Amino acid sequence: MKLVPVVLLIVAGAILNTVTAEKSSESTTGETSHQLDLHKKIISISNVPITSTSPYNPAIQFGQILYLSGQLGRNHTTGQLISDDTQNQTHQALHNIQDLLHAAGSDITKLLQCRVYLTDINDYQVMNQVYAAFFSSTEFYPARATVAVTALASNAKVEIECTAFATRSASSETHSTGHKCSMVSSNFIVFGISFYFIAHLFAF
Repeated sequence: MKLVPVVLLIVAGAILNTVTAEKSSESTTGETSHQLDLHKKIISISNVPITSTSPYNPAIQFGQILYLSGQLGRNHTTGQLISDDTQNQTHQALHNIQDLLHAAGSDITKLLQCRVYLTDINDYQVMNQVYAAFFSSTEFYPARATVAVTALASNAKVEIECTAFATRSASSETHSTGHKCSMVSSNFIVFGISFYFIAHLFAF
């Protein structure tokens, strides 16, 4: 029997979104018309210039969903890796994620999904210990996948990419009415009508 990693990074609910939008736009008596928030906003950390020459932004907010670019264990000021070991790089990458979330008016309790990239899968336990300690409670664990790769930018040993939600939309100061529901130890996260799944191993 062979264990094959099948990464289930699925965001479900597109059909439901379409149906909801269609029903909301109906003009029959008694129904309320709703509009989806399609505003997009660039998120960056205050007083930290975007110095990368690569074609990307640190984070993008679309409606009330935050998409964070992969974070390395870099120091904000110097742009250099904090150290050469996975433990410190993981800790710094998570702090960078936290700073970006705060810049968007969010925090790590609102993370929906993370993808962790390691250049050495043998560092999994080291990364996992730092990662777990970063959350104050298991209920705040997002769905997650961990992937071994051959190399990362700047010869980093770990990179973490995340999706989260914000309490305010990109276009207004209105607070979110959505809520995050964690089930089965974050095997998947439900946010509104979208589902964020963890990666699973399947035996064949």
